[in-house]
Amino acid sequence: MTNTGALESGDTGRPYQSPLRRAQAETTRSAVLDAAAALFVREGYLRTTMKAIAGEAGTSVETVYAQGSKPALLLACVDRALAGDDDDVPMTDRDEFTAALAQPSAAAAVEGFVRALAHVAERVGGLVVAFEDAAAADAPTAELWALAEQHRRADLRRLVQAVADRGPLPVGWDVDSATDAVWLVATPRAAHIALHTLSWSADRLVAAVTAQLCALLIPSELIPSDDRDPA
Repeated sequence: MTNTGALESGDTGRPYQSPLRRAQAETTRSAVLDAAAALFVREGYLRTTMKAIAGEAGTSVETVYAQGSKPALLLACVDRALAGDDDDVPMTDRDEFTAALAQPSAAAAVEGFVRALAHVAERVGGLVVAFEDAAAADAPTAELWALAEQHRRADLRRLVQAVADRGPLPVGWDVDSATDAVWLVATPRAAHIALHTLSWSADRLVAAVTAQLCALLIPSELIPSDDRDPA
């Protein structure tokens, strides 16, 4: 007996992977994730069913399940929204974040990092908020949310470490305690409220959060005057 992949490839040791099939699979997955993300935001995680996702995507329920469980789909949607694509590259390893972390001054690093976060917040919309709300009512999702928050804290720690590498933190702070403070202040929900409930521009959000984080992370005498107050 020989599997069809071996017949197609002419090599019984390495199944053939058709580029067309791979492209079709990627298209199907993208459609399912687009549908799931839209429903999670519009209807909420708990009210969204796999059948509804299938209907939104124009595919079968079996195809949706083939992409993962509902919690797995939620996590995939969030990961893709945060990154902006399907590439397996951590968010803070992407160009806008690495450029911010490479800035020569602490204040410039904070401003660049916050601006990169604001661009993510614009892209994510209400998806992360839906994720957080689902975690309050669903134990498996709560575990995923707790893991996501650990990753968010690790991302923010990179900024705090970058600031600490450029000069002293304010008296009473070390990298870990300052990271906790930034983690409390710079939240996806706060950014979503600013952009969508208060209708702030991204520039206003960046100015406000940059001022907060500079006040937390940089001794006041070292903060450039332009970074002391939001625009």
